[in-house]
Amino acid sequence: MKTPNSAMVRLLNRHRLFHTLRENPGSSQRELAALTGLDASTVSNVIREMRSLGFVTNQSREATRSVGRPEVALRLDDSRGVFFGVQLDMHFLTIVLTTLSGVELAYRRLPGDTDLRSALDRAAEAARAILVAEGMAEDDVLGIGIGAGGLINDQGRLIVNAYQSFRWEGVDLAAELAALFPHPVTVMNDAKVAALAEKHFGSAKALDHFVALNGYAGIGGGIFLDGTTVRGANGLAGEVGHFKVVTGGRTCGCGGRGCLSAYASVTSIMRQLGERGVPVHDTEEVRRLLDSGHPTAIELLEQAGTFIGRVTAAIINFANPRTVIVTGEWAKLAPFFVPAALHEVRECTFHELLPPDPLSISTLGARAVPLGGVALAMEAMLAAPRWQTPMATIGTT
Repeated sequence: MKTPNSAMVRLLNRHRLFHTLRENPGSSQRELAALTGLDASTVSNVIREMRSLGFVTNQSREATRSVGRPEVALRLDDSRGVFFGVQLDMHFLTIVLTTLSGVELAYRRLPGDTDLRSALDRAAEAARAILVAEGMAEDDVLGIGIGAGGLINDQGRLIVNAYQSFRWEGVDLAAELAALFPHPVTVMNDAKVAALAEKHFGSAKALDHFVALNGYAGIGGGIFLDGTTVRGANGLAGEVGHFKVVTGGRTCGCGGRGCLSAYASVTSIMRQLGERGVPVHDTEEVRRLLDSGHPTAIELLEQAGTFIGRVTAAIINFANPRTVIVTGEWAKLAPFFVPAALHEVRECTFHELLPPDPLSISTLGARAVPLGGVALAMEAMLAAPRWQTPMATIGTT
């Protein structure tokens, strides 16, 4: 097993302290040490780093549990800057602006575009308009994280898009975005980004082992094992939507046949409804059909649930997560497919591996991907060269 080097250890400690303080504002260094399990000197060094960059501020308070010098309550300084999180899709663009600590300041949902350049331009214009509306300047932006559908490698290149009709394949998304935004920009597959949101803002905060499934255009998985995102050899891990569920079945956006995505993603459900004479245009219309008890919609969602359950069982048998979370836009339809999915999960999962809550529905819903973009931007900020200062090497971590 590879031994982590000192730079990696410092980054992990920084990441842990940042998010612990973000979630527990007003904590003292002693309390942060107890919450993170890090020793006092490591906490002191990392907090000193953050303070030197202006990210941490403090406020004296009287000690409540010990006699002696008053403790100092710490918090992230939300006046220091903001993050953008963006969901980039051909059907819609969703943008969230947050403070340094992740408090939401603005939310926008806009029509998408089948032309990549137009979609990117629209996202950049919307971000600038939000800054103006919030009375902020370009220099206030600490970073932008973007989740997009399809296979995106570690270099930010879109290898395969999730749609059949409009292909953005081969595009260097990272370079295209960097040319539009005068800020650090990081791009990743939307399912992995949604998993980051579940870890830092959703129901998986206390979990080190979970899988998040996002299923709008296709179905992808964000995998967290041992508290770390599993990205695979080229950053492409988690494409669970291409498990074959019907031999020789419906054509998938990947060009194959019988994939889970071809039966259970939001766009495939809409396509199947249209083929049966029930045209729909977005997730909300599908949800209204389901709420009204429309038999075709109910039938399709129950079929989707059966297939999702079998794939979820395979994930649990292989990766042994604490739970599998249905997230993103897909979560709007989850109440109608999860019951059938849970039946299959319990039938197909090895008993000793079946967790108490094998399949859960995200509380973040459609905000998962843009909020995950914020978490992605936070990760990039914490790993940025600005931290490579003499302060970063003080003490032993």
